[in-house]
Amino acid sequence: MNVVLLHALPLDERMWEPQLDALSDFDVLTLNLYGLGGSMDEWAEGVLEQVDGPLVVVGASMGGYCALAVARRASERVEGVALVGSRVDADSSDRRAGRAETIELIRGGGTNLFPEELELIGDLHGRCRRAIHLQCAGGRDTLSLWNLGAAEVVGVDFSPRMLDLAERLTRATDAPARWILADVLETPHELNGTGDLVYTGRGSLMWLQDLDAWAAVVARLVSGTGRFVLFEGHPIEWLFDIDEDGRWIATDYDYFAGPEASKGWAPEYIDQLSIDDDDQAWKFARAWTLGEIVTAILGSGLRVERVAEHPTDWWNGHSDVREEERGRIPLSFSVLARREN
Repeated sequence: MNVVLLHALPLDERMWEPQLDALSDFDVLTLNLYGLGGSMDEWAEGVLEQVDGPLVVVGASMGGYCALAVARRASERVEGVALVGSRVDADSSDRRAGRAETIELIRGGGTNLFPEELELIGDLHGRCRRAIHLQCAGGRDTLSLWNLGAAEVVGVDFSPRMLDLAERLTRATDAPARWILADVLETPHELNGTGDLVYTGRGSLMWLQDLDAWAAVVARLVSGTGRFVLFEGHPIEWLFDIDEDGRWIATDYDYFAGPEASKGWAPEYIDQLSIDDDDQAWKFARAWTLGEIVTAILGSGLRVERVAEHPTDWWNGHSDVREEERGRIPLSFSVLARREN
């Protein structure tokens, strides 16, 4: 029996070495998924090309999603699937409804972007051959760029589950989209200089631990006449919360503290998780200061043309604030930059 072991991100096939002795009675194949292509479909096809006959597929984390893709493509050959740190349960009715709503939005030519973003991005018809969206998640904002006129959109994210959702959205809307599974700092160099628009934000920077490396990636992607647009949560937001009367109050967060480790998620950000907070992995987030962000972009060689602050609650995390309190605190900011000529 062929047993195929598919590794987690950011590991490689060497993660399975401690298990190989216990599986010595089987024909075991460990693959480096990164060499099989840039999408989950390409990975699944690459796995099947490497193995003849029936197989059992074992996947850890990201490898688990690839294992499921293999099973969908060749159910007649796959005799078993084992998942480690992955999930196979169906989406809830609310999530299915949300996906249907997104499909209708994109099919109808709509956009998920805020007015502040639309002002910066503008009409892309005839002026944007390729828009690159870094840390694109499920692709709704990415395909909004297509509806604004980008001839092609490329989304980069390291979550196979998010890119699976993006690929489903692409099939449902027939959009000219390409999805690349990669850490943002390892965005393929084949995209260098091809982004007439490079776009990111919406809670992306807080997960980065090397801002200069990120800015260098942005700079190498922007085309000679291209633009970089960032719309992101304002770091000062971490200093405020809402009291029981709906008024702003100060938190004890240290603006200059750097990374913060925690477990669990605010339900406004990620809800309906099947894993208790205490059983979740540690996550490390940080509120990069506005000065650090702008300095990193300038250090990459891009020319910053505009920095603006906005009261927009980009993730609806403060819906219970009093109406008269709204607009007093910047909850988001935007940056427009171009390549230095």
